[in-house]
Amino acid sequence: MRGTAPKDDLLAAERALGLLLPGEARRVEARMGAEPALRGAGARWERRLVALLEAMPEVAPPRALRRRARARALPPARGGWVRGGLLAALLGGGALAAAALLAPLPALDGPAAVLRGDAVVMRARLDGRGGLHVDLQGEAPPGRVLELWVIAEGAAPRSLGVVEPGAAVLKLAGIAVPPGAVLALSEEPPGGAPDGAPTGAVVASGTVGA
Repeated sequence: MRGTAPKDDLLAAERALGLLLPGEARRVEARMGAEPALRGAGARWERRLVALLEAMPEVAPPRALRRRARARALPPARGGWVRGGLLAALLGGGALAAAALLAPLPALDGPAAVLRGDAVVMRARLDGRGGLHVDLQGEAPPGRVLELWVIAEGAAPRSLGVVEPGAAVLKLAGIAVPPGAVLALSEEPPGGAPDGAPTGAVVASGTVGA
């Protein structure tokens, strides 16, 4: 049996953690029904997460945290846990505090986008306080950097800055990122595009959801 491609393994991990948007989750689950390798990757990630939570010591959470976690939990989806399903499955046990750490923070419930390319994946979500939370997996070509742009309908690209692998919070400084806008990563010279407009190839892009 062929192994799972790195992109598909990442999708399986995001699904198990409940990080996929609803439409993405449905597409991944549909593929799992037809692709044994992807289905196996999903099962492996679920086992890893359950083992991780079971290994954590039990901690009695504050009542306010318990109420918030219960309010945010969603029922398990077919074939696994999606967006809070893992949390819902654990609410009756002593792992509640650990599971609550996996619940999405209320501050990050703003519009989101997933930027995908051949060698780069980025998740981005607005926090409602003028910040854009990004998590970049992948790197720029040698000697280049990745710069993030927002392209609203009828507007020229606006730079949100150079981004590096890993998680970060970008300050928007008054730049609007409305639903329907396109976020794009371009590869640029060190320091970013010199004239405030993209000059290199676009390596990943995605649309901001509502």
